[in-house]
Amino acid sequence: MDKENPERKKPLSKLLDDYLTGTGNHRINEMIDHWLEEKDKNSKLSEEDYDTAEKEILNKLQQDMGNDDQNLAVAKVHLPRWGAYLAAASVLLIASFGLWQYVKDPTLNSQQLANQKRQASDFRTIETAVGERKKAILPDSTEIYLHGNTVLRYQEPYGNGKQRLVRLEKGEAFFVVTPNRDKPFTVQTAQGDNKVLGTSFNIQLIGKDSLYHLSVNTGSVGFTPSGDSTGLQIIDKGHELVFNMKSNESNVRNARTDAISAWKDNILRFSDENWEQIISKLEIWYGVDIHMVDMKTSPEYFTATFERPTLKGVLNGLQKINEFNYRVEGKEVFIE
Repeated sequence: MDKENPERKKPLSKLLDDYLTGTGNHRINEMIDHWLEEKDKNSKLSEEDYDTAEKEILNKLQQDMGNDDQNLAVAKVHLPRWGAYLAAASVLLIASFGLWQYVKDPTLNSQQLANQKRQASDFRTIETAVGERKKAILPDSTEIYLHGNTVLRYQEPYGNGKQRLVRLEKGEAFFVVTPNRDKPFTVQTAQGDNKVLGTSFNIQLIGKDSLYHLSVNTGSVGFTPSGDSTGLQIIDKGHELVFNMKSNESNVRNARTDAISAWKDNILRFSDENWEQIISKLEIWYGVDIHMVDMKTSPEYFTATFERPTLKGVLNGLQKINEFNYRVEGKEVFIE
């Protein structure tokens, strides 16, 4: 028996919540984004049109697409008539309106429908493995540096709408944004949106304290938490925002932003960091698994800077701060 796509089981409200928090299925999120861009056109549809669309699409989905894991499950709900929920619910029901056209016009074949779906999913992905760092240049000359174990996606065609949109889905990245007052640059994350006109800044989705970190090297960045459109905060040069998504609390503080983003220049810094924090950084930086053979009974802290370091060079340097032994076996490191 074919496995059923778990997205088919979700009610429409859950799919919308997933989209708004940035935790939803990538394919569904892309389709919603596409619909939102086109909502001005579709807003001209009458309420009668939406009622007709809903009834016919639900029937057609039940008849023809019940076992197709590549299509979306649809809950039997009435379409709201306002704002973003209208747009989002509409795209989930009519797949950027292509499915309704298919129902109304049998001459629209599967290839045409597939083409429409591809148009709703035009995002290019750039990613790095653990131990890898990469620099990407977007069509407007914006530079993006990706730390290890990072996933970033940007819209194609890039910058054709009212904004330049990228998504940081995990990891850490540093942005040097080409100024364009007519088209703000927005970095979407699960925690919130970061909008700028032209500046340089660093975003770390999971910091050493498991919080969201945004530090600004030049210019300023507007941060809006997910689900709170009134919570805009402006972060200026030389400051860092630390945001707790669970409590929706944030703190803005002075910071050595050049030190925070030094990794993009292959400079590894530790600032009063314990073994847990050291290990986390080294695993991402070198793509290794590190094991503490004998946990220290008393906490030890390290402050050091290494330029273009090798793993052994870092470990040898740290040995001069606190006493320990280590051994490297392939991709595994044992601290004793």
